[in-house]
Amino acid sequence: MPCLECCLITATIGRRECTAINQIGRINVFGDKVRKLRKTNGYSLRQLAPKVGVGFTCLSKIECGKLDFGESPSASLIHRLADALESDEDELMLAAKRVPDSIASRIFEHPDVFLKLAKCDENEFSRLALELSKRDQKTAKGSSAVTAGC
Repeated sequence: MPCLECCLITATIGRRECTAINQIGRINVFGDKVRKLRKTNGYSLRQLAPKVGVGFTCLSKIECGKLDFGESPSASLIHRLADALESDEDELMLAAKRVPDSIASRIFEHPDVFLKLAKCDENEFSRLALELSKRDQKTAKGSSAVTAGC
């Protein structure tokens, strides 16, 4: 069943969901994220479409991972979606498998660091990620303690 038809059935009678896997068998992380944000913000496809300057059929195809022109929409459309859905643009860009400018600039500033990260095996990468998460939590606790003391 075509994506648009199945998404329209979902929108109109709520009985069917389009597949979360796109034409080439990959999970549609970006489309699922957009759908979740759209629903969280209380928009239908028809309500969100004019806010981001596309037709509702285009949004349907994005959510179902069945774009006619590639795996993800343009950076410009991702920006408009982030604004309309009050979401983090960098997160949406990454979900669409695009590197945000803010991250690309850091990569080019410190290519040696990113090359080392890319060469880490999964265990080492997980260990580093956990270490960074712990540091972020400590930083967040420290800043909330300072705020609470003001």
